[in-house]
Amino acid sequence: PDLAVSKKPLLSIGANYLYDKVTNASTTAFAKTFAPAAGTKNEFNNYGFDTEFKWMGLSVQGEADFVQYENSASSITKLALGYYAQACYMVTPQRVLAVRYSDYDPDRDAGNDLQTEQIGCISYYFNKHNLKLQADVGNLHSQLGGRTDDMQYRVQAQMIF
Repeated sequence: PDLAVSKKPLLSIGANYLYDKVTNASTTAFAKTFAPAAGTKNEFNNYGFDTEFKWMGLSVQGEADFVQYENSASSITKLALGYYAQACYMVTPQRVLAVRYSDYDPDRDAGNDLQTEQIGCISYYFNKHNLKLQADVGNLHSQLGGRTDDMQYRVQAQMIF
């Protein structure tokens, strides 16, 4: 959130890129999840973009990530897309209301694999991020393994010393 209640509009824009090649000899958790058959490799190209705008207690941010996956043995190419958008507003100097929407499609060519979240949140800042209490409720929708809609309730506290 815009805890400083910025008098001047603030804008941040970012971009990122990651390339990763995974072989069947790789030992990382990520590599084990996507471990290809012997003699083949998986290649990942990840592209991401993000932005944030803050002004007078309002904060709006979003991010989009694209992943291209290729398997050398099967000539399979898959595309994944994930993004979120979030808006926060300082109702009082200590209270913030926020809403968030996120969407993740692990395989753009496949059907029935979309995952989304719609979340509403209220936060109370006793001492900025050093001491805060947050509560949110959200609908987690997934089409994987059949359609499911689960309600999630969370309360969390943060204390930094």
